[in-house]
Amino acid sequence: MTSPFLLELKYSPLRWWLPLLLTIDLGTLFGRSQAWIGVWPEASAAAQLPAAFLAPGLATASAWAAARTSRHNVHQHLAASRHPRWRIEGAQLFATAAYGLLPYMIGVIVAAGVSYGEAGPGFLWPSYILLGASMVVLGAGLGHAVGRCATRSQFFAPVACGLLLFFSLLFAGGSDLLGLTALNGPPEFELSPLAIFARAASSCIVVAAALCIRWENWKDIRFGWLRTLGAAVSVLACIITASLATVPLAVARPAPDGALCTDGRPSICFWPEQRRFLSDAQLMSDRAASLPRELMAPKSFHEEGLRDDQGTRFLLLDGELWFVGESMASRIVHESSPPYCEATNANAENRRDKAYMELIAWTTIHIMGKVQPVTVHGGPPVDKAAVARVAKRSIEQQHAWVRERMRIIKETPCG
Repeated sequence: MTSPFLLELKYSPLRWWLPLLLTIDLGTLFGRSQAWIGVWPEASAAAQLPAAFLAPGLATASAWAAARTSRHNVHQHLAASRHPRWRIEGAQLFATAAYGLLPYMIGVIVAAGVSYGEAGPGFLWPSYILLGASMVVLGAGLGHAVGRCATRSQFFAPVACGLLLFFSLLFAGGSDLLGLTALNGPPEFELSPLAIFARAASSCIVVAAALCIRWENWKDIRFGWLRTLGAAVSVLACIITASLATVPLAVARPAPDGALCTDGRPSICFWPEQRRFLSDAQLMSDRAASLPRELMAPKSFHEEGLRDDQGTRFLLLDGELWFVGESMASRIVHESSPPYCEATNANAENRRDKAYMELIAWTTIHIMGKVQPVTVHGGPPVDKAAVARVAKRSIEQQHAWVRERMRIIKETPCG
């Protein structure tokens, strides 16, 4: 005889929505920056992120499916079934969760496949994948509980459940308070095992509570003490596990024994997981070595988490090396300039600041070998077009321009 779970899989309306769920997963995976490709922790976080969109949809679907017992008034039929009530409802809930986990795992496999050729040794980090799976199961369990409780609401309760979960993830998912999702996966951090356990346990407890609590029994004062105790324990367990879920999701990793560094001076060092950026960084290092003698570069720069030196650290944001070049340029100009002192008047202060920021902008262009990409915003508050025109002049003219800015900085009268 076919099991209730297989019957639910066969007849669940979600089978028709499976292509849409897969589209949502892959659209989330590739619809934003694709800098995660080739970096295992970033790819792991990217593969996990679609769960934040799948979970609210599953919560809505699960709430709708769970309420069908009340809609069709089949409580007596379920009571007379040869299968235990929890098994029938469990088959319904797990079938819904399966239709969420299937597109999620397909997305994980795709993320691993597109990263494998560039990322080198290693693989996806299981902690991120488990975090996303926990979110999918949590959505299904929460929706089932809402569907069992809101017996008189056919539309409002399922939709409200999905929207509430969506906005909870949207506004609090990446914070240290809840940390239900990871927006990115910088290699200097890893997910806390305790935090992952707490979030996985929360999902399991919500599922268990959704299957054990009988809303229709609350109207009957004769329901057994065992069910009362079970409901109380479920609520208490949810509170305790929710408290554990406040454990910060990400914790700092210890620095590796061997960072990946470019040759020459200055050297640019990365976490081993960032190996795909090493060849481009080598070109940046070579160009930094050809700076005019007025600009003195430190002997090395290190990605965040590799060293404690605040001045030579950099962040590789969204896989954009421009931010690395900008951090290097800022440090180079800082070390090449005399110690700061307050200028005697506002005009002198503004003139020095302008020369200082122009030097940072020019040095960044020189290190990167190109002007600032249109996809990158921010940077020193200067006329970037004017600095870009300077970068197109002859080497002699550019060096003369640099010397003039350095003269302005060094000769600023101080009070």
